[in-house]
Amino acid sequence: MFFKKNNLLKNILPQWCYSCKNYLEFYSESGLCSACSEKLPWWNSDICGNCLEPLLYCYRCKDQPSIYPIFAYEKLISSWLTSLKYNRNFYAARLFQKLIRIWLRQNPHFLEKYDFVVPLPTHPYKFFLRGFNPSSYLIKNLFDTKKLINIADKTRWTKPQTSLQYYQRIKILNKKIFQISDKVKEKKVLVFDDVVTTKSSVLNLVRQIKKKKAKEVDVLCLARVFL
Repeated sequence: MFFKKNNLLKNILPQWCYSCKNYLEFYSESGLCSACSEKLPWWNSDICGNCLEPLLYCYRCKDQPSIYPIFAYEKLISSWLTSLKYNRNFYAARLFQKLIRIWLRQNPHFLEKYDFVVPLPTHPYKFFLRGFNPSSYLIKNLFDTKKLINIADKTRWTKPQTSLQYYQRIKILNKKIFQISDKVKEKKVLVFDDVVTTKSSVLNLVRQIKKKKAKEVDVLCLARVFL
């Protein structure tokens, strides 16, 4: 009876590793084999997600929003994200959703204090070109619909942060590029971004939300780049 059930599961569940394509003899929640799972660059919780310094020596970030990365932006994560964002590889998005679920289960009380989860908005023209917002797509169906809410719109086009010089990123940080709803007043807000690089866009959004008198604003990101 056991073998019949096992064969049935093999027919309806993923049968190969998403990364190396090797056959999966047993069900894997992540969709990865054990060897590829061990290669995942999970973020080192002893490193500050904001300043990238060891938490033991981190003192400059006490007045800044907390940034909680799930992964370091390294080989596997970067290639999968690139294939999602520029080649519309939605299989990669499903994989990321599974990995985010695993992270949330490992941090069961993380979301309790937040009233809203807000994906980083994309400009309408960028949405038109790409066809979707990666930050929104990655977390759809992952959170309570009362928590997951779009209270921000990006109203000004900005170039990719990695293509800008330092002084240009500072200019973006000081401009108003998002329109924020009054719903955030006195609320604790968690902003979600797919990848945090220079922090300019996400910190701009945090600043605009705080101007609407939100009680607290932090950032959760799928991946964080070491600059």
